[in-house]
Amino acid sequence: VSVSTQTWIAQAAPVHREAAAALWVAVFNASIALGAFAGGRIHDHSGSETVFWIAAGIATLAMLLATFRNPVVAKHELTT
Repeated sequence: VSVSTQTWIAQAAPVHREAAAALWVAVFNASIALGAFAGGRIHDHSGSETVFWIAAGIATLAMLLATFRNPVVAKHELTT
């Protein structure tokens, strides 16, 4: 995932690659920290089973979104 998203960011913002990459790294690290914090709080309050059920729900939602999403076609793909 890391390499593919870095490539996508480099193509999406060719003029500002460094800034886009820095923003991506910041968001990626913040999401890891937030997930660990939220998971720890839920575990402390409700136990491991609740954390696993929430993770299963998030994974199911992600699979459904990936399966049924409507991809956007770039302009250059339409002309080639």
